Amino acid sequence: MIDWAIVISTAVGFMVASITKVGEAVATKAGDELFAVIKKKFKGDKEGKDILSNFQKKPSRYKDALIDILNEKVEADKAFGDEIRGIVEKNSEIQNNARITQNIKGTGNAVTAGNNSPATTNVTTKD
Repeated sequence: MIDWAIVISTAVGFMVASITKVGEAVATKAGDELFAVIKKKFKGDKEGKDILSNFQKKPSRYKDALIDILNEKVEADKAFGDEIRGIVEKNSEIQNNARITQNIKGTGNAVTAGNNSPATTNVTTKD
């Protein structure tokens, strides 16, 4: 069973990154993709277009309203939900892989540090 609340919240998080230009480039790109899909879905829907427009101006104020209307739309149109989920999953995977690539390169022993405590592990990466 898909937890649409998590999918939609993640999607809106990507969109906030796109608006504020805060966060990783992957999040900004995902946000831009999501805006395009959602704008297309909201074509002819005055309430949806108004909420999206307000969200773009003041994301923190209109985030919950956008989440609410997206949940309604996804409930009524599973194909739309699948499209959003696909963008979220694809970009979440890219973002996670980018973090791994930044932290670990090559084959052999790796030493990483986190939370002020070093950790050593034997790591093999694929090209």
